[in-house]
Formats: sequence, C-alpha cells, structure tokens
Amino acid sequence: MLSSEEFEEQKALLLARSRESQPRSPGRGRLVLGVGALALLGGLAAVGVLTLSSSAAPPPAPIEAPGGMKLVPIFAGTFHMGCTPGQTGCGADEEPAHSVTLTHDFWMSVTEVTQKQWQGLMGNNPSYFESCGMDCPVERVNWYDTLAFANALSVAEGLQECFTLADHSVQVNTRSGSVYDCEGYRLPTEAEWEYAARAGTDLLYSGSDDVDSVAWYDGNSGKTTHPVAKKGANDWDLYDMSGHVMEWVWDWYGSNFYSASPVTDPQGPNTGDNRVFRGGSWFIFASFSRVADRYYFDPVDRANVLLIGFRLARTVPAPRQLPWPLARPSSPSTASP
Repeated sequence: MLSSEEFEEQKALLLARSRESQPRSPGRGRLVLGVGALALLGGLAAVGVLTLSSSAAPPPAPIEAPGGMKLVPIFAGTFHMGCTPGQTGCGADEEPAHSVTLTHDFWMSVTEVTQKQWQGLMGNNPSYFESCGMDCPVERVNWYDTLAFANALSVAEGLQECFTLADHSVQVNTRSGSVYDCEGYRLPTEAEWEYAARAGTDLLYSGSDDVDSVAWYDGNSGKTTHPVAKKGANDWDLYDMSGHVMEWVWDWYGSNFYSASPVTDPQGPNTGDNRVFRGGSWFIFASFSRVADRYYFDPVDRANVLLIGFRLARTVPAPRQLPWPLARPSSPSTASP
C-alpha cells in the first residue's frame, strides 16, 4: 500500500507532468500526460435510451470461461454516445453526441480480470497491489499484455485466437479485420464498453448517481485496490465499471473521432499513438469515474500503469437461421460475480 507521502508525491507528479490541455466546459479538469507518466484525459459522454435488436435465435446465456471468469450477455442495440443533455462538464473530445448501433451481441466479464485469473493463466502476477489478494484486480499491465491474456484464454477454451502479436504490433485474425468478428476473447471496443457501462441509463456513474455506492476512488479507496464486486453492480450485472482500476479498451484514441465516427460498430481510428482506457480509478477524483469519461495512454509502457487493468469481451457467434421466430428478452440475464 502506498504511504500518504508516496500517494501525494505520485499525485503531484501526475499533475505536474501534464503536458497539454483540451478545451472543456466549466468545472471539468483534464490531464494528458506523455510517455513515462499516466495520461488522464477527462471528458463526459452519456448513453441515451437503449434499443435492443431483434433476433430469430435463442438469447445467449451467461457463460463461464476457464479459470472461473463469468461473463454476461449484452444484446445488440442502439444508444446515444457523447455529450448528451443529461451529462455535465463534457470535454471537447466528447462532442458531438451521436447515435451508435452495435449489431453484435457480446459477452462482457462481470468483473475486472483478477490477480487469480491472470496468475492461473499467465503464471505470474505483475500487480503493484499483489498484497491486496487474488480476488483483487490485476494491474500494471500494458495494452499488449491484455491481448496476450485474451489469446491465452481463447486457447484454453479451444477458440481461435483473436490476435497475432509480434514486436508491439497486432493483427486481427478475421477476414474482415474487425474485432467484432473474432471468435475468441478480446478487449471491448470503446463503444461496447460505454454501452455496457450505461446499461440503458443516463446515470452519472455505472449503476448510480451516488459514486460511493458503485465506485472506489480517491475519496474512499484508502489508496489501494480492493477485491472485485464489493460495490454495487449496474443494471446489467457488471461491477466496478466506475472507479477501482481504469480499463483498457480496443480503440486508438482520437480527440476528434466522434465527429467522424461510423454509426454502426465503430472501433476507433485506424491508427494512433495511444490507446483508450475507461472507467476512473482508486487513485483519482470521483469525477473521473463518470461513465463516459475518456482517457488514453501509450500501449507499450508498463512502468506507469498501476492504475490500469481490464475486462474482456467475446462476440456471441452468429446464430444459424431457424425456420421459426423465438422471443428475445429486453435485458441481459442475471449472473453473480
């Protein structure tokens, strides 16, 4: 655990090494740090009213991956992403609010990947807060580390790996080149992450307008991580989407990407220097745990990522065509962590 002095020193360093700022609405602070320090780029976006798509196949059920990771189904649908009227203090990179349609059902892990799950599959534990215990989130992993874990989990389940990794490069193992078409485990896209975090609501945090009920942040964390799923879940049974550890997602970061984002199945800019992560942290202010805040960081750096963990997604396989229609529920099934 960090001492009070170490904690304040790191926070001061974090603020001091901010190298640029973005236009913002009144009252919203933003931090953007270069390589060697954590980039914390704040901003708000929000999800609008949820619209689920119809399907002729039975709805997917919750699944359990090797090592005990539980995942719940998230149904395809349309939502509003960006600075919607229900949100305040939006950053410039959250404009404009725009409609996004996700056409694939997917599974999302109920919690952040734990130290137990990581160690059981990868044979090591990189976490700064190793003493927190095996049920605490793994952290101090870079973006490429998370893809290696996803591939290993796919292999353990007999699924095709989503990624070919070599020398800090990645190739998506699909004919289309889209992560949405992967068979195995992967990071969620930024749109999938926000869609799942909001769970069809316009709440300030994932599952509540009361940050203390759903998130670990600098005001209640005791300057450390905690076992997963000790705060409240959102309406789709996902825990710790706000606060605790920030979570890597698939996309490259683009400050103006929302202006040109595809309406259907966006997966970020084609290139970039930094990858997006989401969700806020035990380390930083409650405002950074708001559900649509955006951040970015160097995907290679491993030395300065004790705030960052991840959770996984997996696309639900396309159903075979059936000769009769089947009913579809209006919300994901319930699963306990």
